[in-house]
Amino acid sequence: MIHLILSKKILYPLNRLSDDSNMLNKNGNAIMVNSKDEVGQIADRMKHLSRRQNQMMDGLAHELRTPLTTLNGYLEGLESGVFEQSQSVYALLRKECVQLTDVVENMHDLQAWKDSHIDNQWIEIKHTVASAVLLFQDRFDELNIDVDMQVESKTVYCDPKAVQAILAHLFDNVIRYDVGKKVVIKGKQVNHHFKVSVSNQGRDIPEEVQDQLFDPFFRVEASRNRRTGGSGLGLAIVKEIVKKLNGKVGFYSEHDFYTFCFFIPESKESNKEV
Repeated sequence: MIHLILSKKILYPLNRLSDDSNMLNKNGNAIMVNSKDEVGQIADRMKHLSRRQNQMMDGLAHELRTPLTTLNGYLEGLESGVFEQSQSVYALLRKECVQLTDVVENMHDLQAWKDSHIDNQWIEIKHTVASAVLLFQDRFDELNIDVDMQVESKTVYCDPKAVQAILAHLFDNVIRYDVGKKVVIKGKQVNHHFKVSVSNQGRDIPEEVQDQLFDPFFRVEASRNRRTGGSGLGLAIVKEIVKKLNGKVGFYSEHDFYTFCFFIPESKESNKEV
């Protein structure tokens, strides 16, 4: 009896620790501790979550530090007379302010999607994808990027605003990093899910970093080259939205084309793993 009481006292905080750490399996269900053999797994997962949190904070610090350092340096230079007031200086200062705003707004969007309520409804997915493309058509035209849309007609139970937000971030990614002149958008049914993919001939993405592409603030360039802009949060937001839709994200490369894709359940009952 005493042994049973002690066991409960020991396992209870461990179970609470598991819940509080948001340790989820692929289906979004809490991982339950069924034996003391899993205590080590909890510890490993906690270490992993801690590392990911530290990486995110380091990324945020870097994203804020770079434009702030530039702003501070130029403002001090203007104040001391080292730099003369000119349109080019003002343009640079404005660019850094826009970068800061972009980081803050994307951080807000990421958290907003975490806290959001998904408004699922029956939609024609081809029409929703086409609407998202239309919003970016002018930008694609400016860069002479051809759009090839191959999306099957299908009625799915989903939040149209969520789908459009996902595609907006994926299209923005294409525009920032595209080196080719074509983007292929495909959509088809896969088992009980609908798969949407966005493919383009982009910059080289080493295989060893591909599993980090959806991490907050991750950039393929080791130097974090800011020439292309962006906050490094777009794909993290994509992953969060797809998670809210009970879906799954993915990335693969084939014939020099890189593909970002996501799977979403096609109906209320489609909660099976892809």
